[in-house]
Amino acid sequence: MTHDRIPLSRREECHLDFLCDIMSNMPVTDSYIPAFTAALAELHRMTEEREKLETQIARQKKRVAALAELARLDDEDPSATVLVDGITDACRTVLRGAERPLYPIEVSQRVEALGLAPQKNLLASVHTVLKRLVTSNQAAEVPPQSGSGPIAYRWAKSKSEQIAEIRSILEQRNAGDFRPSYGHPDPLNKRGK
Repeated sequence: MTHDRIPLSRREECHLDFLCDIMSNMPVTDSYIPAFTAALAELHRMTEEREKLETQIARQKKRVAALAELARLDDEDPSATVLVDGITDACRTVLRGAERPLYPIEVSQRVEALGLAPQKNLLASVHTVLKRLVTSNQAAEVPPQSGSGPIAYRWAKSKSEQIAEIRSILEQRNAGDFRPSYGHPDPLNKRGK
């Protein structure tokens, strides 16, 4: 049986390394198990809070950019125009703050609205960044519903959302509500009964 490694952020890896260091220097007894469980639960809670906060920050940056455009602030005011650190940060901000999947042209337009310095071919840069974000599991491709057409992109679900979704599916299967769909073998031959 192989175990797929769940990709962790640099901070999560540091936390895990720290916990492993602590645990390797302590004698293993039952008294440490509750402390470990509590520390792990706290780490998950903090990670969920961070993800929610980052989404709120992305949406606030979008609001500030829109208001700066409406107020027509001077280009000399750096507080209103420097909302992102580069094209990758801008694409992350746009996808994280979006309420629906976006096409690359929409991402490009929203990146421009964030006040990013002008580029010769912004759309090509956005395409490249989106592909890299998909490769690093930070974004996900959404195929067209009709089967052909442009691919849209959305911010990838957080690890806690993915875990909750998997738990929900497993609970349905364990509750007996799960029935194989057509096209899959039914080992108990109970399809349609």
